[in-house]
Amino acid sequence: MARQVKEKRDIHQEVTDKILEALEAGTAPWVKPWNASAGFPVNATTNKAYNGVNVFLLWMKESAEGYASSRWLTYKQAQKAKGQVRKGEKGTPIVFFNWREFDDKKSGEKKRIPLLRYYTVFNVAQCDGLTDKVMGVVAEADKLPESARLAHAEEFFSKIHKATGIVPQRGGARAC
Repeated sequence: MARQVKEKRDIHQEVTDKILEALEAGTAPWVKPWNASAGFPVNATTNKAYNGVNVFLLWMKESAEGYASSRWLTYKQAQKAKGQVRKGEKGTPIVFFNWREFDDKKSGEKKRIPLLRYYTVFNVAQCDGLTDKVMGVVAEADKLPESARLAHAEEFFSKIHKATGIVPQRGGARAC
């Protein structure tokens, strides 16, 4: 019996196609409105921010579907968090890129190869049964007092200024 060869997925083309679809629909995926409430896309279980092209992919899906949250997770992460992705929900593909180092057994040298994987994630709005923590709901008792929030903000802007030389300014009618 002949072995079936599974066609390899071209994630680069898939990402390009999604960006082109958004542009053809009149939405530049890198333009975020001033009144954006959902924020930067993060993993709902690890709270790590997504980066690279994943930000655009998740913002496009968020905008298209009208999600109020920028919290995402895989199917397995939803299950581990005692939740469930609702039947019929469609996930959003994201990519993971890193370098993998290993010792070449023949030459004894360290070698590096690129590692590209793709995952499918779901917005927390596509799930049922997730805890408040995974949903991103902060209990009143866990909220920082205003003085601590202001101190964190001042520290953040101080670090930005030291790292980039950018001086935050208030005012104006648009995000810059």
